[in-house]
Amino acid sequence: MTTAKATTMNDVLVHAEKLAKVYGGRIPVNALCDASFTLCRGELAALLGKSGSGKSTLLNLLAGLDQPSSGTLVVDGLSLHSSNSAQMAAYRSGTIGVVFQSYNLIPHQTALQNVELPLIFSGQARGQRQEQAAAALDAVGLSARANHRPTELSGGEQQRVAIARALINRPKLLLADEPTGNLDSATADEITALLKNYCHEHQTSALIVTHDEGFARRFATRILRMSDGCLQEDAA
Repeated sequence: MTTAKATTMNDVLVHAEKLAKVYGGRIPVNALCDASFTLCRGELAALLGKSGSGKSTLLNLLAGLDQPSSGTLVVDGLSLHSSNSAQMAAYRSGTIGVVFQSYNLIPHQTALQNVELPLIFSGQARGQRQEQAAAALDAVGLSARANHRPTELSGGEQQRVAIARALINRPKLLLADEPTGNLDSATADEITALLKNYCHEHQTSALIVTHDEGFARRFATRILRMSDGCLQEDAA
C-alpha cells in the first residue's frame, strides 16, 4: 500500500482506498486487490508491472471506463465509484486525458479532425474547436501535418496527434498506456520530454503505465509497481 505525500486534502487529486476489481465467470479473476494510493496535483507517477498484473485494470478505473467491485476512488472531488452516467461523461470529457499505445486515431479523419473530436462532444462551436485543435497540434510540432490522415504520418507523429487530442481540454489528470512502446528510442525520448514539459507547465498530474524502467525513471517522480493485482511503491 502506498502512502500519501500531500500535507492537505487540497493537494490531492486522486485518492484510492482499498480498490478491488473482480471479473466474474466460472472462475472469478481478482484483477485488482485492495489498492490504496494518492496522487497529488502536478505529480508524475509511473506504473510498472508485467502483463496481466492489473495495470490496465487500474488505468481503466481511473479513466472511468470501468467500475470497481469494492473500495473508493475519488478524483478531483468526484467519487467515481458512485457517480451516475452523466457525471462520468462530464468527468471523461473535462477532467482526464488518455493516451493509448495504439494511438486510436480515426483513419479517415485528418490530424486536425482527430484532435478536435473531444471538443465536439463538449459542444463547442466548429470555428472555436478548430482553432483550439490547430493550437494543440502546433504545441506538439505538427502544424504542417494538420491535414494529413494517420496513414500519412509516422508512428511518432501519430502519437503526437494522440497526445494533442488527450490534452485539448487541459485535463487535470493525464493517463497513458505505454505511450512510447511502439516508438524508436529517439522518438520515445522526444515524446517523454513533450509529456513531461506539458505536465510541468500546466500542473497536470500524470499516471503512465509502462514496461520500460528507464522511461519510468526519466519521466516520473514516483514509481508504483503492480504484481498480481497488488500495488506497491518504490521507497523514496
